Amino acid sequence: MIKKSVNECKFSTHNGGLMRKLLLLSLALISQQGLACISVADTYVCAGETVYKGTSYSQGAIVVAENPYYQQVTVRSNVSGNLAVENVMDLDLTKGCLGQVCVGQKIMKGTSYSQGATVVAINYSRQSVTVRSVVSGNLAIESLYDLEVTSGCASNVCTGDLVYKGTSYSQGARVESLNFSKNFATVRSVVSGNLAQENLSDLYFTRGCLGSVCINDRVFKGSSYSQGATVLAINFSNYRATVRSVVSGNLSDDSIYELQGGTNQPQWPAPTPLPLPPGPGPGPSPRPPTRPEPAPMPPAPRYETCTVNRLDPSGLFITSYTQTGYTKSEACRSATDMCFRDLKGRQTCNIAR
Repeated sequence: MIKKSVNECKFSTHNGGLMRKLLLLSLALISQQGLACISVADTYVCAGETVYKGTSYSQGAIVVAENPYYQQVTVRSNVSGNLAVENVMDLDLTKGCLGQVCVGQKIMKGTSYSQGATVVAINYSRQSVTVRSVVSGNLAIESLYDLEVTSGCASNVCTGDLVYKGTSYSQGARVESLNFSKNFATVRSVVSGNLAQENLSDLYFTRGCLGSVCINDRVFKGSSYSQGATVLAINFSNYRATVRSVVSGNLSDDSIYELQGGTNQPQWPAPTPLPLPPGPGPGPSPRPPTRPEPAPMPPAPRYETCTVNRLDPSGLFITSYTQTGYTKSEACRSATDMCFRDLKGRQTCNIAR
């Protein structure tokens, strides 16, 4: 009886130690699932973070546990409190940036959002963005390449600039946002307040000079303007200008080649010259005054060059982007814009030295 009790005691002690080891292993696994972060598309999903899944959670959901083996997480809705199991590839994260679009940033999408929308989360796997309308508060899923940022510059036009498009806007329009992927701009009419999406190459800029014609110059066009017209904007792509008649106040879209009276040109008609004194002159007789022929006008010159390198998360070189501009900073900004457009995950853009 005593020997049997000892054996039973040994078995009980051995069995209890095994159970404790199993219990500790289970707790370790649970702890790993609850506290570890899961890597997805060069970023991480961690317990305690707020995530979205497109429009599924109107106020987001909290990650309460993770299963790294199945790439799944358990989330709790911030509205209903219900639990759900989601694949990490389907989740939109409330941190970081994708290209030039960052969480918390105000964006536009043509005329879709009258007052814009706020980026609430980004899906790095699918290159999509979940946004909340400023007006309605509704959520929507948008492609990164359809979105327009509300700050920055592209092709010599910046957000907030006053632009024209021939005679389309009687008092001009303000640039609300820019799409660097498609070279579009969303503009708001100064008069009506309506939004419109325009191609950057169609816009007329309200600063600078082309040839001898500059913004705010008084110009003439044969007998079209009895008191001249004021240059309001210039399109540097198609060599045209939007001008306003001094008398009627009407807008006109004219070719730069047809305008006279710019900064460096004499006004037409030219004054009659004084007659030469009698006798042979030093050279051939001067030709009678004629209307000056327009000289070909090259595009606005670019003087500075800048190269930006796209690097992977470890700092290794991927590719480079080279742009030119009036200044070094403008060239670097343009090259950086191109690099940002192609960024994926945690890649970075660095100016080459």
